[in-house]
Amino acid sequence: MSDIYFCFSDENGDYKPKMSPKQLRRHPFYIRTTLIINAGEWKKLNRDFRELKESFGLPTSREVKWAYLWNLRHFQKEGKIIPEKRDFKFLEKFDYHELIKFVGKSLELIGNISEKKIIATFTKNDSVPAINEKSLLSMHLQEHMQRIEMELQVDDGNLGVLFFDPVSN
Repeated sequence: MSDIYFCFSDENGDYKPKMSPKQLRRHPFYIRTTLIINAGEWKKLNRDFRELKESFGLPTSREVKWAYLWNLRHFQKEGKIIPEKRDFKFLEKFDYHELIKFVGKSLELIGNISEKKIIATFTKNDSVPAINEKSLLSMHLQEHMQRIEMELQVDDGNLGVLFFDPVSN
């Protein structure tokens, strides 16, 4: 029996061919992960995630990025006011510890999905040869595409729908 799968892929970290020691401290790794789930389970996961956001008092229409928590932590530790132009301004009333709990609870939701796979690739930035950024991103994406294909080919009729955030042009 063939199925449809949703494959959500996103990155964390950064890569540049020549990174300064400061950049390497901030971004020691470039990481890409892909979550593969049966499309039939997506509605429940989405509903549960929205309910979780509401239970924490978070707006359901806004994304809570890990980088936002890091920035929020910095501003809260320094006792600084978050400027209006910052993307994470909407989180200023939240303690970053609570938002870390939210992230943990969000990840726990994946455990409720009966059919799932997670693909993860990483590059340790201080040990990779200086190649251009596009080539590095292409290598990660190629690996994910091959792994997704391997996972889905158990049935010739399976279809995978991939969702990628744009990284760069």
